[in-house]
Amino acid sequence: MPDGLPTDSAPGYSKNRGTFLPLPLGEGRGEGSPAKAVPPIGVCFSGGIDSGSVFLITYHVMRKLGMSPSRLKAFTLNFGDGPDFHQAREFLDRLGLGLFLEPIEANLDAIDVAETIRVLEDYKPLDVECASMGLTLCRGIRARYPDWKFLIDGDGGDENLKDYP
Repeated sequence: MPDGLPTDSAPGYSKNRGTFLPLPLGEGRGEGSPAKAVPPIGVCFSGGIDSGSVFLITYHVMRKLGMSPSRLKAFTLNFGDGPDFHQAREFLDRLGLGLFLEPIEANLDAIDVAETIRVLEDYKPLDVECASMGLTLCRGIRARYPDWKFLIDGDGGDENLKDYP
């Protein structure tokens, strides 16, 4: 990666690691530098192949870097014990990782399509639906964890790639 890219100076970016995950205690700091606690990391999680892959890679990288996986959460929207929540729970339970699942309870009345349209750049029905769910999830996370800063999302990767040559 050439020097001078915006990522070179982004907080938490390491050219050697090629990642934006926050540095573990003491890593990349000189002698006498104060160590900061590693902030929590959340994954927008549905239990499908996209978010499942993102969660597992994040979990793997955190462990490889010596970061405590207790700082990781798989956030899932839960509209009253529906099929998406069951899929997310089953995915993690089958891998013995169910403790990372954190459902964010919501109801369909909380979905604000007008707000979604204000923040979207594309207006295909699936994009509006996906963005509405994402905004609802983020509002729920912000209400529960107002200081949360790091959220990873891999949702819809396969669908989005079909739209671009």
